[in-house]
Amino acid sequence: MLQIVLAATSEDQWQADPRGLAIRDVAMHVALPEVDGRLLTRAIAFKQPGPLDPATETAIVRFRPLEDRVRFVAALAANWVRLRRTPAPERRVALILANYPNRDGRLANGVGLDTPASVAVLLEALRGADYRLDGAPVGGAALMTLLQSGPTNAPRDGESRRGGATLPLDAYRAAFAS
Repeated sequence: MLQIVLAATSEDQWQADPRGLAIRDVAMHVALPEVDGRLLTRAIAFKQPGPLDPATETAIVRFRPLEDRVRFVAALAANWVRLRRTPAPERRVALILANYPNRDGRLANGVGLDTPASVAVLLEALRGADYRLDGAPVGGAALMTLLQSGPTNAPRDGESRRGGATLPLDAYRAAFAS
């Protein structure tokens, strides 16, 4: 399930706050829904005072949606529907593991977790669900061997490792600017 954010602040307050969302919004729209298994999308509406209500003599606060942000969430939802309808062997799945700096002992690290063993179990579950896992390692030790055969944050002098990608600085800057 996708989680949208109806911010408890105005758009101006949201834009001016270096943290973005207010702490209450983070708790109610990000942290708690994540525990429930929801996927965060983005804030799509912000509070804005409405016209004065003559019966209550109060300005009624309303949410003002931002069209581009609503479009983004609608496109995201459509992509999830398309993925759901895609047969498992045709899906492209990525597992992203941490590569903390300074030494390989922190590669695929999860504090208090046996991440390689967890990944191995997950890969077996994906195999059982008919996902294509060409070249995927079997077992946590094989995973770590594979990860350490490529570039890591602790390269050894004179050692050549396969893999890795580079992006020219100008291309990076252009992509970042867009």
